[in-house]
Amino acid sequence: MHHFDPSTEIQDFLVFGEYGGVNPSIEDSSTFTFLSPEKMKDLFDHEIEGCFLYSRHWNPTNKHLADALARLEDSESAIVTSSGMAAISAAILQICNSGDEIISSRTIYGGTYALLKNFLPKLGINVKFVNIQDLDAVKNAVSSKTKIIYCESISNPLLEVADIPKLSKLAKKNNLPDRVIDFIRTHHGTSLVYYFYMKEKELDSLVSDSDFRYPGPNPYSKETAILMMCDSVEAASKSLKEPSSTKIDKFVETIISKQMEDGQFLNANITFKEIQSIKKVLKTKLANIFHLRIEYPE
Repeated sequence: MHHFDPSTEIQDFLVFGEYGGVNPSIEDSSTFTFLSPEKMKDLFDHEIEGCFLYSRHWNPTNKHLADALARLEDSESAIVTSSGMAAISAAILQICNSGDEIISSRTIYGGTYALLKNFLPKLGINVKFVNIQDLDAVKNAVSSKTKIIYCESISNPLLEVADIPKLSKLAKKNNLPDRVIDFIRTHHGTSLVYYFYMKEKELDSLVSDSDFRYPGPNPYSKETAILMMCDSVEAASKSLKEPSSTKIDKFVETIISKQMEDGQFLNANITFKEIQSIKKVLKTKLANIFHLRIEYPE
């Protein structure tokens, strides 16, 4: 059985600077030189290891980053983009051709909505917009031409939460590509269903917490770790009574700290600084949802 350890993979990935620096050199040139026109012509025709033509396509810096990401994700290769929209566009156009269909949530980021609504139809790709929380509506929209069910785990800006596990089953049943499956498999990681565990512990002090944990695996990328944090905070926020800025601050800190202490993010390439940024965003979003005002000192 293949055993994957991202920490080992990235530790063994050694790339040095041009003059032996411990970090790779940062390439700031847009174009590259060739010792012969023949080599340049060959590179126009196909990729050549160690040769670069134009930084907009590929350069040593983003190649090192892509190679590192591929090792962290246990994939054959990776590609880096300059924006989220570039990544979304590249993924969709890799999967869909003229005549194919996409089912999309009706509440998604504006730039993505514009791509799906205005530009993809020009390429012959039809997009059906549905209430992603209405599984019957999604099911009825699926056809033999459907290639993608597109949604945001928590939509921007309405914060609607998609039922990813059920959408995954629906996608698998209809033989859709499994880009979303990776998020589903790590959706809850191996986290503890705390409420029911504590209820059972009241009846049986020897109960094992392993019987009350999700099967995993744990998040293994920055994106899947963010999904776990957002989903947990959003779901638990329904229980907040008389929310205040102080309560929300403590609430978010407690949930994410428990996930960190439980080792849920050990395989994800996410930093403490990034986690702090996510906490800040979640606190702001919850404050907006509950229409809270700033608490001024008395």
